[in-house]
Amino acid sequence: MRHRLVELAGNQAYIASAARFVVFCADMNRHKIACGMHDAKMLSGYTEQFITATVDCALFAQNVITAAQSLGIEGVYIGGIRNSIQAVTELLELPHLVYPVFGMCLGYPAQNPEVKPRLPLSVILKKDRYSDDNDTNAISEYDSQVREYYKTRTGGNKDSTWSEQISEMLVKEARPHIKDYLKSRGYILR
Repeated sequence: MRHRLVELAGNQAYIASAARFVVFCADMNRHKIACGMHDAKMLSGYTEQFITATVDCALFAQNVITAAQSLGIEGVYIGGIRNSIQAVTELLELPHLVYPVFGMCLGYPAQNPEVKPRLPLSVILKKDRYSDDNDTNAISEYDSQVREYYKTRTGGNKDSTWSEQISEMLVKEARPHIKDYLKSRGYILR
């Protein structure tokens, strides 16, 4: 099964080599079961339910990686499982109202790479009101740090910045099949 997941996620070898690979799923099926236990007809398909199920899934995954790191285990998120989301759904035999959000490789790291720089807190955390007055300058400074990190980390093979990567990613369609897939699973109907 794991080798099939490698293929479906765009041939990401980490999936095969990780000590553990976990797929995190948004799950409204358990809510349907709970309603059934009380003879309550569940109303589904609301966008709010989609958001809640997805956020719950992400929070759980973050707790898993935090717990793993406390034991010296590291993790890598794999969003590529959404490349072929229907095939992943079939492979995992997921019921209606359940969809795979992302995977996570877990294991003891074979190397100890330098920690990648993160966006400045001022770009992420806003106080009292949203203001992006200094974000361009902060992102520009961050881009310089990221470029240097990649040059050092890859021996000069990667010369890119965060904003360049985001710009390249957001000028093309991103998994356009997801909307119809989510509707077929009972999400985002209203």
